[in-house]
Amino acid sequence: MNQIVIKELLSLGLPIISLPVSASLVSINKKVDHWNIQPIISSLKNHLLPIIFGDVVIDKELGATIFSTEELFSYLANVLHPNRILLVGKEKGVFLDYPRNQDLISLITPNNYPSISKIIDASASTDVTGGMSSKVRSMQNLITLEKNLSIDIFSGEEENNLFKVISGEKIGTRLSR
Repeated sequence: MNQIVIKELLSLGLPIISLPVSASLVSINKKVDHWNIQPIISSLKNHLLPIIFGDVVIDKELGATIFSTEELFSYLANVLHPNRILLVGKEKGVFLDYPRNQDLISLITPNNYPSISKIIDASASTDVTGGMSSKVRSMQNLITLEKNLSIDIFSGEEENNLFKVISGEKIGTRLSR
């Protein structure tokens, strides 16, 4: 998925830089021990768009572990305080009727999350990161901590979706206050 996102962003002429966390993050038992985020900060200061993604990292206790994109964003949000996060995946967004996928949830807020959290199921290809329910839960936690933050979950497999979202068009599912 990262390669699709990079290709799309480059085709739009955006000044991106891909920064794999495997080269800068070390964990201890699945918790960040050290992450040199200076390349991310320097990229932003120099008007570049840093692209990060879930990756395998060195873990001092386990040898190696996987950090999901959501875990990385959770860590960075506490440092950088962004106002927008884009989560590009296979699914069009979050569905109330998974796997039928006819009832897309357009907005998730702290008010409606408790009632829909019981309905949201894991994705078809749940991996070690926990699938859609885990993704929404971790991002909902960020929304409650960062008052100006909105998060869009949408499909990167549909042509022009990334451009549409970057341009402000509302597709997929948005999490916000």
